[in-house]
Amino acid sequence: MDTTLKGYPLNKQEVEKIFKDIFNINLNDDVTFEIIDIKNIRIESNYSGYRLNVLSKFDKNKTYITIEITTGDVITPKEIKYNYKCFFQNQTIPIMSYSIETIIAEKLHAIIVHGALTTRLKDYYDMYILVKGNIVTFNKQTLIMAIENTFQSRNTKIDIKEFRTIIEELNEDKHVRKLWKDYQNKNPYAKGIKYEDTIIAIEEVINILETEMITT
Repeated sequence: MDTTLKGYPLNKQEVEKIFKDIFNINLNDDVTFEIIDIKNIRIESNYSGYRLNVLSKFDKNKTYITIEITTGDVITPKEIKYNYKCFFQNQTIPIMSYSIETIIAEKLHAIIVHGALTTRLKDYYDMYILVKGNIVTFNKQTLIMAIENTFQSRNTKIDIKEFRTIIEELNEDKHVRKLWKDYQNKNPYAKGIKYEDTIIAIEEVINILETEMITT
């Protein structure tokens, strides 16, 4: 689970306090949460970021949850209200969420920056679902702005030629292909999606960006 704070100072003590306050809310559901550890994940960044390892207990069942919380991320054009459907109750919970365009922009940035050194194959799955999975729609102009804003905020140059070189290398990289197979084995929801299909989804985003840069 990823989340971000806007207009709020973030440090380890505040993160721990925020989540302990949330976890102490009694919902009478017999579910408990315990923070196992908190790690800094943005040591070299201008913005704070922490990863929480949380243990959830329900009766004898134990589940570990990873939560990443950051500040300073650019959301284009702005955060949106999303109605999250509950699994066990017929109700929705309104939450503020990143726009689809910003999510795609951040996934693209992570894929380009890490290249063949990536360990996050979920980014590839997410790109396929968001771009080719036909479950959401996105605005191309907003996507371009989101990519420009995201890359600028992270001091990364937009270079279409370099992007295409990186993607070509990823398409041929045996190590990343193996990582994709491992990801599929661990996550059944990814089965049936070819690695090549994730690459096509990434290329489609780059094509959109290139077309706009040419026309402008």
